[in-house]
Amino acid sequence: MRQLWSVWPLDSIAVPIVVGAPHVAIPSILVIATQYGSGRVVAFDRHSLDNIGLPLYDNTQFADQMFDWLDSQYRRSVVFTQSHAEWLGDANFDSLKTHLESRGYTVSRLYSAITPAALTGKGVLLIGNAWGPISPSEITAILDFVNQGGGLILCGLGWSWLAYHPGQTMEDYPMVQVSRNFGITWLNGFISDPLHNYEGTPLFYTFYPNVGIQRPADAMAYIDSVTAVHPADLPALLQSDTNVRTNYTNANLILKVAALEAVPSGNAPQDVFAFYRSLLPTYPQYFQKSVTFDPAVQSTMAWLRERMYRTLADALPLTDSLKTVIGSTMGLFGEYQTVWANHSILLLDNTRLDPQQREVVQTMLDNIDSELHNLRAISFTGELGTTSPPVDLGGYGGFVNSFSNTIGTMPGNPFPPDVPPGQDDAFCGALAHEINHIVDAYYVEGSPSLSARKSALIAAAGNDSLNYLRSMFEDGFFQQAPQEFFASIANQWFCDSWKTIQLGLVRFDHGYLHPINQALFYLDVYSLGADSSSIYLGDGNCNVTHDYVQLTRDQNDHIVSVHHMDSTVTFVLDQNGDVIDYSIMHECNTTLRAH
Repeated sequence: MRQLWSVWPLDSIAVPIVVGAPHVAIPSILVIATQYGSGRVVAFDRHSLDNIGLPLYDNTQFADQMFDWLDSQYRRSVVFTQSHAEWLGDANFDSLKTHLESRGYTVSRLYSAITPAALTGKGVLLIGNAWGPISPSEITAILDFVNQGGGLILCGLGWSWLAYHPGQTMEDYPMVQVSRNFGITWLNGFISDPLHNYEGTPLFYTFYPNVGIQRPADAMAYIDSVTAVHPADLPALLQSDTNVRTNYTNANLILKVAALEAVPSGNAPQDVFAFYRSLLPTYPQYFQKSVTFDPAVQSTMAWLRERMYRTLADALPLTDSLKTVIGSTMGLFGEYQTVWANHSILLLDNTRLDPQQREVVQTMLDNIDSELHNLRAISFTGELGTTSPPVDLGGYGGFVNSFSNTIGTMPGNPFPPDVPPGQDDAFCGALAHEINHIVDAYYVEGSPSLSARKSALIAAAGNDSLNYLRSMFEDGFFQQAPQEFFASIANQWFCDSWKTIQLGLVRFDHGYLHPINQALFYLDVYSLGADSSSIYLGDGNCNVTHDYVQLTRDQNDHIVSVHHMDSTVTFVLDQNGDVIDYSIMHECNTTLRAH
């Protein structure tokens, strides 16, 4: 399978030429073209013209038409650059070179810098996924060449630059440093078509002018016009009319991409923010937070309003004043507003969480240090219904989806029979679990030492389920799903943290040495490296209280004692920081247990 990667317009001049089928997820622009001065530019994924792609289907015909269009001055001369660590243009373009020569083109390769002299007499310049720097003087030469009537082909792979250049952005990608001058960029995402593909690679049969809504300006115009014409029945229209639903949905997804994934130096994020800033208050009957949609018959509207909220909130860097504007634009109220104001987190629930549920969410977020996560949205998609095409609610920062069961209807006990049962409810248990997926991904994985310690804990515990605090899963579960290790412990930690520590001690007494190390790891994470750490105690109604325990650390910063109320647990550690012995002191009474 060869994945094909999407290009994107940064202005209203660039025109999508080849796009995915209507059922293909946005974004799906494979080929984009524009004019610049007297010249022309085409940008696309690299695969279509290489030795493998050129003979397939109509690619040769497409190449003929493209080169002839670009060679507007009929110079019949093509040059491939080769001095910027290009992936393409050498032997992997031999088939293209031979084919162009059979049609009367002269084809050469440029192994030196791009200069006006090197481009003299050339009709088309091709740059094939350059990773090496393209200097400002070379970019000037390219711009002058196109402005004066030359043709330019840019073949790139957005993901390749980001994947192999940690810490770099798409703006650092040499191909984008050229393409953005022509209103074009690449995205870090691939196009997939499960219905029409060749050995897994998508096939394209949607061409200009029948490309539909693809550009942000077109998307805004469509949303605006449809909403204005349907001031009272838009939810019903979206539910019943497949064509309108698909276009309206895709238009909003295009604006998500424009706000989040396009080159940030462009104006798209500001334009998208201004658009939603105007749209949402203009139609309060649809877009204010106080409105609830019936998920059975108005599900598309429910999903899209939450998508609009996410895009509006993510479009521009947040400041306190901007957060106030965003909250007002959405009509946030009560806990929705408090959670947004205090934590920069949106609750995407179709306004169907009850007051108790909203209060539990707010309390839990208040009791988790903001340094532990970068959470920006919590969805409760069980309250939204189903819609097609699917609507992605992701965006900047962390994002989770959680249960929306009424508190008290799904009681539970997250502890094994080694210790007395705890009282829990699926709403708060799932919420703690999901939030701690983000703590894991953001804080734990963001720390080389914590990440290494987590991996070592899982490796040491192995396949035996009793070697884990969360031992109700089958043997080998956390070996196969290590991403569930940290989040799973949260179900116990937020039900009763002290009982979680006691479970580790009970297991230690029975010869299972690893659970107590996992409990100490949780203490370490929630301490943020300090000498106190957060613990929690909940009940079956999701009333969770927050407290602190005092910690003592050794010279290696390992936790060697935990003091809570009238109890102090002291640990003897090996050189790796693993517990090999412990003692408990209750005021004047000392109990020693040794392995």
